[in-house]
Amino acid sequence: MVNSIGITTDYVNTNKNSDFLRSIMKPMTETGMKTMTEMTENVYSVFVNHVMSNREMTYEQVDSIGGGRIWSGTRALEIGLIDSFGTLEDAIQAAAFKAELDKYSVSSYPFKKNDLETILKEYGMVKSQAFVESELGSEYYGIYRDLKAIKENKGVQLRMPFGINIK
Repeated sequence: MVNSIGITTDYVNTNKNSDFLRSIMKPMTETGMKTMTEMTENVYSVFVNHVMSNREMTYEQVDSIGGGRIWSGTRALEIGLIDSFGTLEDAIQAAAFKAELDKYSVSSYPFKKNDLETILKEYGMVKSQAFVESELGSEYYGIYRDLKAIKENKGVQLRMPFGINIK
């Protein structure tokens, strides 16, 4: 079923919790909250273990730095979470060096457009971002863009309850 703002609200489910990550339009159940908490804690544990093993730090040291916070690149460099700044090319070269590769190649893949968008674009029917933004206004376009990103991204998504605009 599609609700008044065009979002599908009913799914074929195998149990009452099978869609707890599918809908931002309904409150999360206690089981869903418990599962989400376990997933978040697991991601954090993996992060801490990577930092511990690569920075030769204890869990307590990493947790006192991390603790679920997000650091800017400059601050991460100051507190020793990163060694340096670099470009994508620098990262590729470092990975090749670490893998002891003398010869390697890099392929890039563009973001995949969905079939409907591809067909509409071929016939000149896709509305431009500027047009959609002018129709919605900048405030509502931001909400539209965020909802679209939530829908299109797969897997675990960690999101903040606010946006950051860096100028």
